[in-house]
Amino acid sequence: MMMRVTNKMLVNELNRNLTNNMLRMDKFQRQLSTTRKINTPSDDPAGLVKSLRLRTNLIEGEQYLTNINESLGFLDTTDAAFGNINEILHEAREMAVKASTDSNVKPDFAAMAKKIREMNEQLKMIANSTYGSKYIFAGSNVTETPYENGNWRGNSEAMETEIGVGVKIPFNIDAREFFVGRLDELQVDPASGINAEKVVGKNLQEGNYKVNYSLVSNAARGTARESGNMLTADNNTGMFFFYDNAGTPANASIAIGTAAGLTASVYSGFLNIKVTTVDEATDTLTVDISGRIAIEGETGYQDINIAGVSLNMAAANGDAIGSISAAQLQAGGLAGASEDLVLWNNSGAPLAGITDGAPEFAAGDKSQISLSLESSSVQESQSYLSAVPNAGSFFYEGMGTAATLGVGVDNGLTMANNSPYSGSILVEAAEVAPDNTQVAVSLKGGSVKGSASLVLDKPLYLESGGTYTAIADGFDLTNYFTYQREDGTTVSGAISSATYNAATREIDFQFNIEDVQGGDIIKWNNDWDAVTGTTVSSSGQSKLYYQQIKGSIPVYEEFKRVDEDGQATAPLEMRFDNSVSSWKHNDNYLPQQLTVNIKAHLYTNGSDGKLHHKYVELDNVVIDPETARGQKIFKISAKDINNTNFTEDLVIWNNGAPLGGIDPDSPQLKAGDKTVISFSAQGRAGAQNANIDFSYTSAKGEKVNGSSSFRFDVKTFDYETTELKFFTLNEETGLAYSGEIALETGVFAASDPAVSFSWRDGLFGYMDDLARKIEAGKVSETSLQIGGDDRRMEELLLYRSTVGARVNRLELQQSRLESIQETFTSLLSKTEDADMAEVIMQLQLQENVYRASLAAGARIIQPSLLDFLR
Repeated sequence: MMMRVTNKMLVNELNRNLTNNMLRMDKFQRQLSTTRKINTPSDDPAGLVKSLRLRTNLIEGEQYLTNINESLGFLDTTDAAFGNINEILHEAREMAVKASTDSNVKPDFAAMAKKIREMNEQLKMIANSTYGSKYIFAGSNVTETPYENGNWRGNSEAMETEIGVGVKIPFNIDAREFFVGRLDELQVDPASGINAEKVVGKNLQEGNYKVNYSLVSNAARGTARESGNMLTADNNTGMFFFYDNAGTPANASIAIGTAAGLTASVYSGFLNIKVTTVDEATDTLTVDISGRIAIEGETGYQDINIAGVSLNMAAANGDAIGSISAAQLQAGGLAGASEDLVLWNNSGAPLAGITDGAPEFAAGDKSQISLSLESSSVQESQSYLSAVPNAGSFFYEGMGTAATLGVGVDNGLTMANNSPYSGSILVEAAEVAPDNTQVAVSLKGGSVKGSASLVLDKPLYLESGGTYTAIADGFDLTNYFTYQREDGTTVSGAISSATYNAATREIDFQFNIEDVQGGDIIKWNNDWDAVTGTTVSSSGQSKLYYQQIKGSIPVYEEFKRVDEDGQATAPLEMRFDNSVSSWKHNDNYLPQQLTVNIKAHLYTNGSDGKLHHKYVELDNVVIDPETARGQKIFKISAKDINNTNFTEDLVIWNNGAPLGGIDPDSPQLKAGDKTVISFSAQGRAGAQNANIDFSYTSAKGEKVNGSSSFRFDVKTFDYETTELKFFTLNEETGLAYSGEIALETGVFAASDPAVSFSWRDGLFGYMDDLARKIEAGKVSETSLQIGGDDRRMEELLLYRSTVGARVNRLELQQSRLESIQETFTSLLSKTEDADMAEVIMQLQLQENVYRASLAAGARIIQPSLLDFLR
């Protein structure tokens, strides 16, 4: 059976085909007008997905290229900054080389130093360079000036840019340490409680630093160390008095204790040891011991002198080296001594003994050992002394003997080591008063009714026929003095003796009379003729002399008293004051005054329980360089400190013998000399100590050491960031440094060492140091700075190579991305863009088909009446 095809069916089929043909023509016409193959999702769903993916890749690529261009600009600016720094460092090196020659004079040094400082200011401007609005050396904190008012505010965080999927590259350089300094070889004991990531140094002198943490306990009271010595034996290669091995320059550790356990002692102060006999066969030294000792719990130091103490120089570890019994201490001047004082070997190895035939010691060798308790203490830790005659101490008792200093508060009474403050003081001599060439005379303490003593600061000489002879020990000077009542009446024979002590330069008076009265006077007798041994009518015959060294020639001057105007006119005299039952000395001798400038970092625990710091500067403070024992050397008053947490005056006082004064012919100090004093607060059980040890190597290759001590109340360090500020000196140049070590601590724990590191100066500090050394004309140190410049040039080269490597990587990625972008653009074009020739051809084809369809349909389909009716 055949299906009947009607005209209607033919017409409908024709219409449907024509419609499809027209849709295709519409598609090609739309492609022709838009030039795109995909104009609607239905045009090519798979092609649309591919197109979207390609467009995403192109957008990402464009962003990566933008990031790269931005980073390249940033790095180009950084490299230009480093290039400028390189030029400045080259110029600085040339300046250092020029300054290290001996042909320069003071104005040359001043001009070069000024130029270096100007260059340093340029470096600080370079450190604040910007790319657009971004500071290139500020880390991630690009909107703030990294270096301002001496502080670095930038951080060390890297800024990264994304240059590919999951690929990031840093484009900034962390140059903070290059500019302001770094901690090298940092080591932190985890047990100390210190956060290793928060240890910060600032403005330090280049060198090695070690921070020790300790606790004050009642159990560990006594310590000892060899703080200074003088050794004449040629064979002593170690330059130490107590040593582990004669061929090893290492100081043996010794300690003080009691005979009972060698673990603790009640004594503090120092011992002077002088060798009298060397016994090679028994490895024994016989020594005389003197010094000043205080007993724990008692006030004041007492002088001791003990002869014939035996030292075992081969003592085993843990054995006694020498022992001074309580009875010997009492007999030697230490009233109240109840325990033996034992020096014992704490070095971990036996002492090396004395080599037979080539002994390491000789009679006359000396050493000084300091003894201390865990209480308030002070020490002269570093000195810069340019005056040649000074043997190494700023405050001194005599040539080569450092003064014993105390630290306390000014209560108007006896000085004591009771300061509530810890800290570091820099003292600089500003002026030494004009020479006073007369002899200073003082009245010895204890000059009471029955006896008196005058103390001279120089030995006395007699003259006979142009020859000057030192007055012998025990010489009687009775005839050189007269005894008078207040009304001027002379009392003959009142003075039984006036004995001269050559060692102490004292004149000790003894009297024959019982009725010493108020107003009585002992006066220099100018009527006594030393040549004839008789009294003559003319005055001025009685002459004694003292010696001065002018150049290398001894010159003898007449001994005279000096009045308040510095004139040797008034007679030397003592007057008895009945109201206080003692003799008074009317000598208004003016000792040379020392004017100093003082800078101090002071610390104390405030009433709020927190640690407080105050920086103080005092100018033109006058010091008496002959300050007596137990008297103030200088004071920083609470008013000067000007902080409510510092309520007490701080007094540095003489805790030993009278200071030695200043020799007018060969002064031991001169303007520019400096010292650093470290001091710590009075301790109590549980107090927390921090001790900073510092060392550096001088231009001569010698190791120089210094230290600063801090003692704070309990819990000061717990969960706190503490900034320990202190002074150090370069003992060759006299340059002072006010440095800082900041530590963040969890639970405080004793540790030795808690922190150690070496400090390397930043560019700013190096240039400032170079300028100061050039200005001071320190040729050797300036020459040493050249090596520092070379090291910084090497570091700068490393930075520039890092910049170059990053630029290369960015440019390589830029080239790669540009190539990929071209490929993606081509693929996107093939996916989205229409081929116009093909579209035109297809459109024409469809049009031809359309027309042909219409023509064919018209011929084949003949409409009937029924079709019209329908």
